[in-house]
Amino acid sequence: MRRGDGKVDIHCHKCDGDDQYLTAIGWTAADLYDEPRERGQGPSTALPRPRPKPSRPKTPRARTKAKRPLRGETASYPYCDEDGVLLFEVVRIEIPGQKKTFQQISADGYYGTSGIRRVLYRLPGVIKAAQAGEIVAVAEGEKDVETLAAMGITATTMPGGSGMGWSDDYTQSLKGAVEVIVIADNDESGLAHAETVAASLDRHGIGYRVLVSDRAKDITDHVAAGGTLEDLVPVEAPSAAPATFNDYLAQRGPTDAGLNAVRHHSADDSTRKPEPTQGLATLSESPNMRLPETFWSKSTQLTAIREAARRRHNSPEMLMVIVLTRIAALCGPTVRVATGAGDPATLSVFGAGVGESGSGKGRGDKTGRKLVPFDYKTLGEDFVSIGISTGRGITAAFLAKKEVQLGHPDFDEEADAKGKPQEKRLTQVATRAYATEDEGSTMMAAIQSKHGADIPGTLCKCWIGEEHRQSNATEELRRSLDADSYTMSMFATFQPEPAAELLATGSIGLPQRTLFTLAYRSEEEIEATRDRTEITDADWDDYGDDRQQNFVHVAELIAPGTNGMTVAKFAENLRDVVIRLPVAAQREIARMIADGESRETTVHPLDKHRPLQLAKTAAVFALLHGETAVRRLHWEMANDLWGVSAAVRSMIEALAETKVRQAAEARRADAVATSRAVKAAEIEVETGANPVVVRLARKLARKLQAKGPMRSSDAQRGLITGADRRAYQETGADAPVWPAVARYASDSGIVSIDGDGVFSVV
Repeated sequence: MRRGDGKVDIHCHKCDGDDQYLTAIGWTAADLYDEPRERGQGPSTALPRPRPKPSRPKTPRARTKAKRPLRGETASYPYCDEDGVLLFEVVRIEIPGQKKTFQQISADGYYGTSGIRRVLYRLPGVIKAAQAGEIVAVAEGEKDVETLAAMGITATTMPGGSGMGWSDDYTQSLKGAVEVIVIADNDESGLAHAETVAASLDRHGIGYRVLVSDRAKDITDHVAAGGTLEDLVPVEAPSAAPATFNDYLAQRGPTDAGLNAVRHHSADDSTRKPEPTQGLATLSESPNMRLPETFWSKSTQLTAIREAARRRHNSPEMLMVIVLTRIAALCGPTVRVATGAGDPATLSVFGAGVGESGSGKGRGDKTGRKLVPFDYKTLGEDFVSIGISTGRGITAAFLAKKEVQLGHPDFDEEADAKGKPQEKRLTQVATRAYATEDEGSTMMAAIQSKHGADIPGTLCKCWIGEEHRQSNATEELRRSLDADSYTMSMFATFQPEPAAELLATGSIGLPQRTLFTLAYRSEEEIEATRDRTEITDADWDDYGDDRQQNFVHVAELIAPGTNGMTVAKFAENLRDVVIRLPVAAQREIARMIADGESRETTVHPLDKHRPLQLAKTAAVFALLHGETAVRRLHWEMANDLWGVSAAVRSMIEALAETKVRQAAEARRADAVATSRAVKAAEIEVETGANPVVVRLARKLARKLQAKGPMRSSDAQRGLITGADRRAYQETGADAPVWPAVARYASDSGIVSIDGDGVFSVV
């Protein structure tokens, strides 16, 4: 079944293309058309499409039988449905000297739970307690649940721990409970997971409290240390909706309980640069540079993007920005966002992924193509891809030479009057473009060259759809784009040094218009995707199906509420749409603009375009969810992403400043060393001795004067320090220092050495 020209084309394989199926379902051929057919109108004259070839049946992947008990198995936790029927088990494995692991085994005894419904632990008892209006506790891990159950408390958890993400389906099982007590693990991931659970409970109108131990990592250790439930400390959670974005940020900050809660980026953090002492990969573990767990659980779209990132080992934050830039690229210039301040703006979005070589920058771009593909066949010449540093002009990419026919409004009448033949002229043919650069150093080299100096300015114009004019060319070769006649989005990848160079061009305006993310995955993401399945002998003879051999499958994103239309097609087909912001968001934008203009407030130079950047990003988030109006949820998503970008940007700047300072210190050290060498040479010329040797000889004389005569071994003990040896070597000397000191002290008459090798002051 597929859409045709004003009708639906259906091919019945059983009828082999005949229309017998219509009679069987009570339809006629006229029912297949969008509009009623007039008398005399026959069926479509389009040629019949060829019948698709039947696909080969896929060979199911062989499953591995688990041999119980597993090596190191210490406990088994059964997961059952509402009726108590076993679905799967979670097996706890603890091998001495190794980190504990878990295996999930299906009810029929095989590794893995693919295709098996995932439910809460102890589900039958949980549902019974909830429907009876009792209190239910949610812990992180089956062992904690067993601890609470031993205390007479109905408790549950989810399979896989905090790294697997809380589902609203789990929350449905808790409906009816008078209160849900969420007991968080006292670590970064545990508190983030508790926040996700609390947010889901809040959306479903279920009362809750979030508690945590201030003396142990989890409830089991808390009880083992002599603690009780009354000793648990309350943690603030987002139960009340914030009135403004600033309230939202304040609500997301650290709790008053003094716990190791996740730190979130706020507007004030953008001017505070951390002092980096390690590489970018290590510094990327800062929570400010990662989207919080609550972000990914806000919608099925975001969950799907993170799942795709995990399956392909991508940074989820970078993949998120890639998806947004590709969606924005598909929107034509007639799709705009109204900010309440000025004319509606195009949806051009610029993004950048930062990471050293091998950090996965290229993998993220390939995953983005799978999630939001470009259908060049249907887009035609209206859409063009641009390589920024390829040498091809950005403006020229939208243009093509076209023959201007006689009588055309653009026809050169003067040339025609003289009888000259009409020539081809550059004419705009494309209105949408996607620019990429997979090596930022090449882009920066192009920008710094004589021929590429105008690239940043051109990109800034493209971000807001400004007019492009080239005056120093003939009429036939003049390149020009009218304002609001095009849109262009961009994604580029940079290593840290070129990214710092880009930030250094902040006065031009390109960094302010770019969303920065890290190409690295966090340790939490890495652990969430680590394959802990036990390898068996059968695995060495199993090659999987063709799809698994060639690539990890990632499905296109589907736009909700569009009858299965992909996000790419939804954005591609939009025309003449103005995406509006709610009044609250417009007021936030107005305040940001006022702060930027006021002399009483200080706004970071790279935050000058924050209001429009937020509006554009929120609008594209709306399109990602199949909507053409920005809702509060989309606005919060845009702010989350902006906070990550600002934190990454600040860290890149701090790293660059540290490298500049280290280089200056190295030059200073070289200069000092050179100065010492010169001075040593002068002293050697004058006295015939190295200055370090002279100083140590005088020190030796003072020691002998204070303590009396002593043998060589005692004389040199404690006399020469490591700093003395380094200073001696820096003068260029390569001989041992003590013989030189003893010889100079004796030759200069400072000390005397008798026949027994005893040193004394002269």
